[in-house]
Amino acid sequence: MKEKKTDFQKVVILSLGTGARDASGRLEVGNGKWGIVDWLWQDDKSNPLLDILRTAPDEMTEIYMSHVFQYSGLEHNYTRIQVELKPSEAMMDNTSKENLESLQKIGRDLAEQNDAKLEAIASRLVDIRKARLTHMSA
Repeated sequence: MKEKKTDFQKVVILSLGTGARDASGRLEVGNGKWGIVDWLWQDDKSNPLLDILRTAPDEMTEIYMSHVFQYSGLEHNYTRIQVELKPSEAMMDNTSKENLESLQKIGRDLAEQNDAKLEAIASRLVDIRKARLTHMSA
């Protein structure tokens, strides 16, 4: 059976992240004295090793998909929207009313900040649909 190749001109991906913990500077071991306990538990109740294991698949998928579309000359067919969260916002067991309201506001703000991108994707999808319908009726 011959493998069918994907025509990436016909693929449009909008990848919506659920938020990533802002880890800038957190995983800089520096002095080389970190032991297993330091990799598992920090004073701020974070778990560096678990954070790496939890986020690596998402980050690798984002990098891979971005490169596939970029090298195909179709970078406009792949859009990733992700927000950096404060550690308190990213805690999966923080279901307080205040945190949930904060996350909703973050989501609304993120949508507003990316309004032009979202409009462009919607317009592109409408154009693709119109072209497909025209092709089918011809």
